Amino acid sequence: MANYLAQFQSIKSACDHIVISVEDVSDLWPTVKNAFEERLPFKRAILNNKTRNPVLVDKFPAEFILTTDARLRSRFPQEQLLFWFREPYASIVLVTCEVTLAVSLTS
Repeated sequence: MANYLAQFQSIKSACDHIVISVEDVSDLWPTVKNAFEERLPFKRAILNNKTRNPVLVDKFPAEFILTTDARLRSRFPQEQLLFWFREPYASIVLVTCEVTLAVSLTS
């Protein structure tokens, strides 16, 4: 357990942002990545704390990580509680779709 505690302390001190996972089922991430990252850090975010009270955060850093990244792979069950802060805070799913537009002209 001491090994886990040392690992926890080193990772938590280096983790100063939230993780947002990106599921890219349509291979769009290379196209939209810059547009997402230009908006970081989030400014004037309002989050709920543990007691569900809103807290204003002036600058809220985040990192977008693809779901195929090894950092998001499941760990041993005993590690999951220790490293909860490395789990994604939110997930984005990128998809494409075709829109068929039917136009009916009447006179």
